[in-house]
Amino acid sequence: MIQQATPAHDRIEVAIQIAAILLKQKGELSIRDIKAIPFLSNSQEVTRVIEYLVSHFHGEIYQKKVSSRPIARWEKFIRIRSER
Repeated sequence: MIQQATPAHDRIEVAIQIAAILLKQKGELSIRDIKAIPFLSNSQEVTRVIEYLVSHFHGEIYQKKVSSRPIARWEKFIRIRSER
């Protein structure tokens, strides 16, 4: 018997595809951008997408200053590690 994927699983798979395309295209992707994917409904789904990207792309999470006025604002990003 073929098992049907759950709607949550389907949403996460689509979110992973979107995030992976953006990460490959830009070389980095903010965690904030992942959280903004509209059909991720909770923090566990966001965490699963982040974990997939980090493991699949050998990525790393780092903080980057995105603005400096009036108070510096930092965001977390995932980037693809450069190959040696």
